[in-house]
Amino acid sequence: MPLEVSKARKSLTHDDEVVIVKRAIEEGQGLVVVVSKLDLVEERLYDRVVKAVPQEIETIIPQVS
Repeated sequence: MPLEVSKARKSLTHDDEVVIVKRAIEEGQGLVVVVSKLDLVEERLYDRVVKAVPQEIETIIPQVS
C-alpha cells in the first residue's frame, strides 16, 4: 500500500489535482485529502474553505473518468 505525502508550499493547480486523482483511480487506491493549518484561516472564510475542498474533488473526478 503506497503512501505519498505532498507538502505544498503553495496551492496545487487544478491540473496537479487531476493528475493526483487520476493516478489514485488508475492504481485502484484510495485518496485521503488533508487540509492543514485551517486554524490560520480567517473565521469568515473558514466555512468557504471547508465547503470548497469536497466541491473541488467532485469537479475533478468526472474529468478523470
